[in-house]
Amino acid sequence: GSALSSSGTMTATLERRLKLAVKALDAYPASMVVVTGGKPKQGNTEAAVMKAWLVDHGVQSSRILTEDKSSNTISNAKNTMALLAGLPQYTSYTLITDAGHMRRSSVLFRAATMQIEERTGTRWAITPVSNLVYPDMEAGKVPLSASSVASTATEAASLFGVRAEHQ
Repeated sequence: GSALSSSGTMTATLERRLKLAVKALDAYPASMVVVTGGKPKQGNTEAAVMKAWLVDHGVQSSRILTEDKSSNTISNAKNTMALLAGLPQYTSYTLITDAGHMRRSSVLFRAATMQIEERTGTRWAITPVSNLVYPDMEAGKVPLSASSVASTATEAASLFGVRAEHQ
């Protein structure tokens, strides 16, 4: 996912991510894709816009799972992993995002997985396989800001119902 424009259309960031998804789906024809995002703009959700774009670019609708309730990265992670937890045939996943967003996303998706394991009391046999990123030319140029680290820690902690203390 990635936020839609105010007119409810796809942004360049979202299109970049979808282009990477199509390449991955072409390389791995047995794989599926989850489109995630539910914050409606002009009656469109991110998930619906992404699904339509993927279908327009040759991806069969049957290969697309939809999570259309989330409104930010933490709810993308929580809702997507809950969706996958209900589908035991899926045992791995790959995150696709921009390079500057990958660190935060991977932490939150792993935390969402751990939350499901904690809630169910069972180790979940899903694993992250790899990550695909669009090189947005910002990632790695400077250290993470303290506010970015604090925000991610707070979001991950909230999945477990605890507060993250920062200094």
